[in-house]
Amino acid sequence: MAVGPLTNLALALQQAPEITGLVKEVVIMGGAFGTHDHTGNVTPFAEANVHDDPHAADIVFTAEWPVTIVGLDVTHEAFFSNDYIDTLRDTCGEVGEFIWDISRFYLDFYKARMGVDGCFVHDPSAIAYVIDPNLFEVRKGPIRVVCDGPAEGLTLQKHKDTKHKTDDWADKPAQSVAVKVNDQALLDLYLDTMSRFG
Repeated sequence: MAVGPLTNLALALQQAPEITGLVKEVVIMGGAFGTHDHTGNVTPFAEANVHDDPHAADIVFTAEWPVTIVGLDVTHEAFFSNDYIDTLRDTCGEVGEFIWDISRFYLDFYKARMGVDGCFVHDPSAIAYVIDPNLFEVRKGPIRVVCDGPAEGLTLQKHKDTKHKTDDWADKPAQSVAVKVNDQALLDLYLDTMSRFG
């Protein structure tokens, strides 16, 4: 599970490439593939975790191990409203109060930057995928990352089986990108988990 830039995973692959055969699946919160018009959050086309080390992301996405990317395509489809976070505070004991307390700065950021009362469900969506992959629909295909220039950090998946004269995706493994989410079921899972934990 990776919820930040992929530098450490890329370095591990370079130092010990045989680890790809020892890993069941790598689940990543990152990237944006344009589904539902969700593109970037730090540039017009790049998501922060990939943008912060695009070379590492390209290494991880093209390695011979199964990768599932839970990016802005689905994390922007689920939303923690202020009311939802208040419910966490009121029903989940100390854990809910902690989540409420630490979310103040983040919610102020979303209010100031986007004018919304709440926040998108980024890292918890990737965790939810590990708990229940059936909450998501994925699309398969090899992925590359733009590593330089104004589109640095852009994630591109070849999800159609077409042949091209030049194709830097053709010899790369097909990976999974989450493109749909049952957002209400995800929110229910989160609240239920926090309630039981609290």
